[in-house]
Amino acid sequence: MDANLNRIAVVIDSRELGDKDIDDVVNGYLKRADAAHHEIELLRNNGMVTVFVDNLDAVNTELTDKLQTYISKTMDRVVIAPSGDTHYTPSMKPTFLPSSVGYYLIQEVTLSKAHALAVNAIGDLEHSTPNEIVAKSFKSTSNLGTNRSMYFMAHLIRTFAETNNAAEPLDRYLLQKNIIDLELTRAHYEVRRSEIFDDAVYNQFLGQLAYFLYDKGISVFTEEMFSELADAYRNDMGKLPKQFPPAVILEVLLRSHVLRRIGLASLKWRVFPVNLGDLRPNFLPFSGRVI
Repeated sequence: MDANLNRIAVVIDSRELGDKDIDDVVNGYLKRADAAHHEIELLRNNGMVTVFVDNLDAVNTELTDKLQTYISKTMDRVVIAPSGDTHYTPSMKPTFLPSSVGYYLIQEVTLSKAHALAVNAIGDLEHSTPNEIVAKSFKSTSNLGTNRSMYFMAHLIRTFAETNNAAEPLDRYLLQKNIIDLELTRAHYEVRRSEIFDDAVYNQFLGQLAYFLYDKGISVFTEEMFSELADAYRNDMGKLPKQFPPAVILEVLLRSHVLRRIGLASLKWRVFPVNLGDLRPNFLPFSGRVI
């Protein structure tokens, strides 16, 4: 474990806490992740652990007292979400939680809101009706087992509206790929208006970038490293510098939210976690030597 690079996330379902001490639960999680005692101390004393407490029951005084005690002495970053049938909003955070604690409620999109999203997405197009797109979007989330958060629903509706009510994704991987492709297309034409969008090039480069990060065990890297990776890819593909300029490609990936800039010269991979089992044939290592 590299404590200098990786922030550790711990998820706790408050309904399963019982009489357990929150500190003990967090330490137990880190031990199971093969963190040594000194690494656990280093991570927690430097605020490198983010603890997500789900299903908060704000009227359970035993639980809220336990949380107050933990929050008052911990260096961990804490984020709390209420239970599904507790209708709080971020602006109505329980008074016992200090301002340093994040508080979120992820609500599912209602039928009326989904219909409004579909009307807006269709615009002047005439190939589908809002009702058809909404029905297909709701069916897709049920088939894929995904939530109906604003994020997923907005992208699903947009996908069906802009691709002539295309067939629903067969699995979550394809759903996520569709979302990324839409964002890449939008960002590409914002940055490179006169260049035709080549999704194969972006997908192949992202596949190699994902493999490189997975192989190195990192999600944060420097802009200099990105440029070296982009140059290695361009050389492998035999492209001219103007066909694949690293600075321009980086701007597209930042605008599409695939990457996020951290500080002055570092980048973070923001798209969905990459597991080796998910790597498709185009996720191949760079032939160029990049350290």
